[in-house]
Amino acid sequence: MIDEEETFRQYGYHACDLSRHSGKRIIAICNDCGKIREITKDDYHDLCRSCAMQGVKNHNYGQHLSATHKQKIADAEKGEKNHNYGTHPSEKAREKMRIAHKRTKRILATQKT
Repeated sequence: MIDEEETFRQYGYHACDLSRHSGKRIIAICNDCGKIREITKDDYHDLCRSCAMQGVKNHNYGQHLSATHKQKIADAEKGEKNHNYGTHPSEKAREKMRIAHKRTKRILATQKT
């Protein structure tokens, strides 16, 4: 649902006055979870992306990959074909990984005792 009042308060125009392809921003509320999001009028849908992809609404619901298909995907991403091959994490990313690793070790240590 489009929140007309909030759109007018933030942007100074009513969403109902806009043409479909105006490209102007609107405030929308998900009909399932109530999440408030800021989108263009072109991209408006009743549901947010996470609600639209849950359960039976997801176009891949109930489908599974065969073992041969999984193996083909794994082979296609090995070695130099991998999109991350030859890249190195930045110092900022390395610091985040260090912190996450320490946190994981601390959690595991408390679970053992």
